[in-house]
Amino acid sequence: MREKKAFFTVLAIILMFTFSPVYAFAEVPAGDDDAAIEAMILNPGMASSCQNDFVIENLDQDEAELKLVLGNEEYIQDQIGGKEAKAYGLQNSLSSAMIKGKSVEQDDVAIIFNVGQNSKIRLHCVE
Repeated sequence: MREKKAFFTVLAIILMFTFSPVYAFAEVPAGDDDAAIEAMILNPGMASSCQNDFVIENLDQDEAELKLVLGNEEYIQDQIGGKEAKAYGLQNSLSSAMIKGKSVEQDDVAIIFNVGQNSKIRLHCVE
């Protein structure tokens, strides 16, 4: 019995990391010929969308707050430290949302809202 419990605990941890919406804190690729990157500055209160993986870069020293919506479902609210960036995998986020019971489809897009008061963010959509 104890072995089964340990197995399921390890399996749950592996699944959490596998379907995590955030790849990692990342540097934004500069001039990569393999993937075209479209970038947009989002001031507080603005929103934009991405059809593929994306990177969000905080342009200010203050912490930035954002909301990620997949399809029509609010998925996560996240924060990015000053002058930092995070990469998000859209397909992993959609899969994770489906597992959590959200009504999303595999072809949904991500809508990113800058909900912070002061920080500007740069949204890089990987094409």
